[in-house]
Amino acid sequence: MTDALRSLLSDPFTYLIVLATGWAAKVWLERRITSKVDAQFAKQLETHKHELSLIAETVRFEHQKRLMDANLYASKKHGAAALIYGKFREAHGLISNYNGFRVSLTFEEFNVADLAEYMTSRQVPRGMQDQILTEWHQDKDKGIAKMKKYLRMLELQEAERAFQEAKNVTYLNELYLSDSAIKAIDSLVEVLGKVLTYFQFPPERGEKVERPSTTDLDRALEVVHTAVRGELSGEVVGSSIPATLSAPAALRGETG
Repeated sequence: MTDALRSLLSDPFTYLIVLATGWAAKVWLERRITSKVDAQFAKQLETHKHELSLIAETVRFEHQKRLMDANLYASKKHGAAALIYGKFREAHGLISNYNGFRVSLTFEEFNVADLAEYMTSRQVPRGMQDQILTEWHQDKDKGIAKMKKYLRMLELQEAERAFQEAKNVTYLNELYLSDSAIKAIDSLVEVLGKVLTYFQFPPERGEKVERPSTTDLDRALEVVHTAVRGELSGEVVGSSIPATLSAPAALRGETG
């Protein structure tokens, strides 16, 4: 067999055929291997690209969700800050007006119908109106004095209602406030409470009780005003937005 092979290889034409066949087989085998490798690589690459696409989509969704949550939180925070300040501004106004100098009607020119209409506009109950009008018929000055005293009581009740409502609104929305804003509001509540208590339980004649300062009341409201403006503008030391709701660093333009 070895002699036959040598005989074949000794023939130049046969040798060329063998070489050509070997080269063709080598080329075919290399191409087949390369093609198989390319196909596997392409498949792996496509799988990897698909996985990266899914990851990118998930990250994009999470970023958008966090950004939407942060925007929603900021919107609620602004609404809560404005609402709370408005309620305390109302309570401050009613309490300050109760304490301050006032210009009131003398009611000298009023008749029975005028007086009844005025008391109705001030939401005086019909039963109390009858008592005041009866007093007015007997002694006009006493009737007017009785009405003014009752109106003052209604004003005090309205101030107390507004104060309590302001506190309730704060309790329901304090989640959206920074610590500095809550501290300022607590101070205002303390001062408002002292002033209101003074009017609800005025000192007896001869009793020495220091009258609450309206200056302290105005100053406490101004501190709250400044704190709330900081909440609305975002100029607050120590953000009150939870970290989980903050927009991702990439979306805020921050870099590591």
